[in-house]
Amino acid sequence: MAGNTAAEKIITDLTCWKCGEESLQPPSNNTRSITSQDGATAVIGTQHSTCSKCGAISVNAEQAKHNKTVNRKSRRASIREANRRLA
Repeated sequence: MAGNTAAEKIITDLTCWKCGEESLQPPSNNTRSITSQDGATAVIGTQHSTCSKCGAISVNAEQAKHNKTVNRKSRRASIREANRRLA
């Protein structure tokens, strides 16, 4: 039998899930500010990568973990603000 001559494609964190090219751009931040009742302002943001070839948005495992933490903090701040308004 002849050997397989097709090169296997190696998938990295830069590989686009849609087009299969290694064209994902570094994480972009979607930032927003949250102000607490004591006047302190926190800037938080979610992360994702964008493919420069097809425009697809991708989130790798590290970005997903960061986004989960950010969303949790945002939710807590929203709950604190709602409770402050009720008091």
